[in-house]
Amino acid sequence: RRELTMEVHFIGEVYGARGFPDTSLFCKWEIVAGDGWTLLEGVREGQTQVDTPIEGETSVWCHPVDVHYKAITVANWPKLKLSVWHRDSFGRNELYGYGFSHLPCAAGYHALECATWRPKGSFFEELTCEFIVVSFRCSCIAAQPISLA
Repeated sequence: RRELTMEVHFIGEVYGARGFPDTSLFCKWEIVAGDGWTLLEGVREGQTQVDTPIEGETSVWCHPVDVHYKAITVANWPKLKLSVWHRDSFGRNELYGYGFSHLPCAAGYHALECATWRPKGSFFEELTCEFIVVSFRCSCIAAQPISLA
């Protein structure tokens, strides 16, 4: 008995970000696929360059994404996991938000938007972050959907 497989290509870009409190932003991204999905070609994760637009403008990265998968199931369809970071004038990186988006399962052009979030600490922890640029991080971001209220 022959195993049925499909091949799926995701071609696009991590375009940019807006609505963050500062400029000098960059993005770390990863495509997360479940069991039954095998990466044939392309890079599963990457990082954009830092963009420093005029205050209030969109940070634009236009970072290419081009991956080719073989799959034996449609279950565990790939997701795009993102984390947006700010680089300050001293070269320190601060986490500004996590987010994820399901990749489209229909052929064609799709413009995706991804809401981001960041765990919030106590008053003292947030104050400490302001002075030593330490961010709170979530260790299981790829495992659970995020509910934004």
